[in-house]
Amino acid sequence: MNKHLAPIFGPLAALLLATLACGRGQEQEASPAPTEPSGPSPFRIVAASEVKLLEDAGVLADFTRATGIPLSTEYRGSVEIKLKVEAYAGNNPGDVDAFWTASPIWMPGSLVREKTSVMRTYVVFGVDPALAEDLGWDTRDGITIADVEQAINAGSLQLAMPSASQDDAGANFYLAVLTGLKGTGQPVVEEDLSDPDLLERMKAIFSVVTRSASHAESLRTAFVEDRLSGDPQFNSFVLPESMAIAANQELVAGGVAPMTVFYIADAVGLQNYTLGYVAGISEGKVDQFSTFVQYLRSPEVQARIQALGFRTGYVGMRVENPDTGVFNSGWGINTQSEFALTQLPKDAVISLALNVYQLQLRLGSYTAYCLDFSPSMEGNGKEQLLVAMRLLLDQNAASRYFLQASPQDTTTAIMFDGGILAGYTAPGNDPGTLMNLYGLIENQPFGNATNIYGCAITALKDVEIGAAADQLPAVILLTDGMHNTGESYGDLEEFYRATDGSVPVFSILMGSADESELSAIAQLTNGEVCDGRGGEEDLVRCFRISKGSN
Repeated sequence: MNKHLAPIFGPLAALLLATLACGRGQEQEASPAPTEPSGPSPFRIVAASEVKLLEDAGVLADFTRATGIPLSTEYRGSVEIKLKVEAYAGNNPGDVDAFWTASPIWMPGSLVREKTSVMRTYVVFGVDPALAEDLGWDTRDGITIADVEQAINAGSLQLAMPSASQDDAGANFYLAVLTGLKGTGQPVVEEDLSDPDLLERMKAIFSVVTRSASHAESLRTAFVEDRLSGDPQFNSFVLPESMAIAANQELVAGGVAPMTVFYIADAVGLQNYTLGYVAGISEGKVDQFSTFVQYLRSPEVQARIQALGFRTGYVGMRVENPDTGVFNSGWGINTQSEFALTQLPKDAVISLALNVYQLQLRLGSYTAYCLDFSPSMEGNGKEQLLVAMRLLLDQNAASRYFLQASPQDTTTAIMFDGGILAGYTAPGNDPGTLMNLYGLIENQPFGNATNIYGCAITALKDVEIGAAADQLPAVILLTDGMHNTGESYGDLEEFYRATDGSVPVFSILMGSADESELSAIAQLTNGEVCDGRGGEEDLVRCFRISKGSN
């Protein structure tokens, strides 16, 4: 065995000796074949997660009611959309009619046509109001990057922020701060990404990110739940202004003080939500696109979008006659200033910058994987599990999707059935070590029964014992969800609530999956459940969701 690949021994050893009764999950019954829908086929959109605010407000459903054109909207991180656009430029499978990103930079090339701005929002910095007062920060005076650095050096900030390598708001903030620290007013160039002084200051800023997420919507949800818990772990956030407004509205409704919103004067990022159709769609689909754009750009719908906290209108960012219940100046929302915006670098430099963030600047992660080797995983389940873990552990494959490990990461693989079959830990990102770990997973024999809750508890204990203070933890289950022996959900809940309860547990569905119990785990731990059975694209999406949190 590679000397860097250590079995999980020491304080966790006793946890790995459990052997439980045999059993086999029941296969799900086959669903009846779906019937063909009547009427026009849906206009299919892949959109940034923030667009969901429009769906939740009924804006999209009202379009369908008014026109008879059904919409099918799938939400992805903007960086993921960029990779999808690039892939479709070479091989378009014809399953997307339009892309709607948080910035036109995520739709490179000529695949996407008639790119139209629908709404805009600043990327803002939210701070606990008591902390803002302690720091001497005033929304009337504003703050600069130097103020943020001073607060970080004083140990004052615990920041929640979307992943800069997965989400537009996170990437926007990262590039804005990087440009601001450069100090010339010019966009970042490739040489800046090897400047040791600049990178050291950036690393210090990201050292206080204690919670991340693959997209802004997930980060907003996690932040609000944390603040409403009564024992918050985070006192600041980076979010789009529209989502900061939505978060504050939820906090006020929950009886909790809203966050104070700041625009960092020398690092103001802008999200310009841009919709465009995919080259090669039919004339009928182009007509549907035009009808949709006309609807979204109508004065009535623009007013509804503005009421959700977005900036609308054709010129400038000022908001005329703002609704003070939305654009609340008491929260720090500034509707009258035109902030100087950061100039974004060229596409190639953005890609390089995202890799620098992934490998050098973000905090290390500690990820414990529970890998299901119970009998019900034989066949498709095991094949899907191996494809997933190779995609993650093969650093050449992972780097294509900004999922590669960094030297500060730790990867633990725990193979389970009714008990724990084996466990191994791989520190860092040495490609040979990680592929040796994959070989151990590939050669793991099947066991008996399925104890998902037992492995989840084991993984959480491993994180508690092994994760360093400067590593963001997560547990990821790759399983078909067919629990049938051992610990119960109640045992997991009791253990989780007895600890600090801050480690998210994600599940990636494999084989003939049963999602019910996994959804309860996600609800308990502020994780998510993702279906990874559709091939590499689905697996990438699932790993973006789970790995984007740490």
